[in-house]
Amino acid sequence: MRRELGAGHLLSKLALAWLGMILLQALLGAGTIWSNKAADIATAHVLVGALSLAVGVMTSIIAFRGSVLARAPQMVSGERESLSPQAGQYLADSNKKMKATVQSLTPAVPVEKGWLAVYSDLFKARLTFLVLLTTLVGFYIGFRGPVDYLLMLETLFGTALVASGASALNQLMEQEYDAKMRRTQSRPLPSGRLQPRTVLIVGSVSAALGLIFLGLAVNLLTA
Repeated sequence: MRRELGAGHLLSKLALAWLGMILLQALLGAGTIWSNKAADIATAHVLVGALSLAVGVMTSIIAFRGSVLARAPQMVSGERESLSPQAGQYLADSNKKMKATVQSLTPAVPVEKGWLAVYSDLFKARLTFLVLLTTLVGFYIGFRGPVDYLLMLETLFGTALVASGASALNQLMEQEYDAKMRRTQSRPLPSGRLQPRTVLIVGSVSAALGLIFLGLAVNLLTA
């Protein structure tokens, strides 16, 4: 795969990461047996297994979509070859006009989203999940003695509030730039789904509550 797609391709990176997780999962499984099912190693074994499953599903989906898109031009070209030259040219011109029409209409037709999806975009749910994942790894590596799972959950909860608030305030600061890029035009502020005052209040309250919670439930240094 790395020869066909290149080492820098997303699918190659995911496949390599998946292979690494599988090897790590095997080592942790052996460690669980050798350590007589120590709680820390067994927990890491379960966590890596879940991550390996998620990365495997993501890799499979991307690979499947890539194969479908790769076959699509061949199917279209095969259908065009079966037509007369005049009909093929007419079909090509019609497709170009249709694409131009769709592109011109796309910005004018906003996609309806529920409030859960809107606030998920505001809090950048996928980015926040990655922040929590790195927080979990840091907590596990840095903790001394038996893991305090309640403290771990409190740390993740407070961090989630802070990261969500920071993402909302970041979008408030960059709303003008987001409105100029097609990739970010559908965010809550450029699309008009949320007002700046609402985002300011929600982001500030979430970040402040997260800091206060971390200071009280975990420690001031973490906050």
